[in-house]
Amino acid sequence: MLHPGKKIHITWYVLSDFISAILSWMILYFTRRALLKEPIYVDGSLFLNSRFWPGLLLIPTGWIVFYALTGTYHSLYKKSRLNEFSSTTLSSLIGCTIGFVPC
Repeated sequence: MLHPGKKIHITWYVLSDFISAILSWMILYFTRRALLKEPIYVDGSLFLNSRFWPGLLLIPTGWIVFYALTGTYHSLYKKSRLNEFSSTTLSSLIGCTIGFVPC
């Protein structure tokens, strides 16, 4: 339990964002495979193609770097909720647009 004056270190925020991005990537990967009717299980075990593992590392790392560049982890305790919501929404829209534009 946190004490009233005790602040959470920035590392925990970054770690929770990284874990959230990993979980999001896994959900996206398996949902996409299911929607495209691609096999999820082969011979009784999960089928993970060659794009799964690099994506599991590179996508979350890219989001953390992007969030750091946009100032998400700067002055964690001096932000307004409305500004934080607006900034997160805009960062997410820009990041998704840049990250998922067809090459």
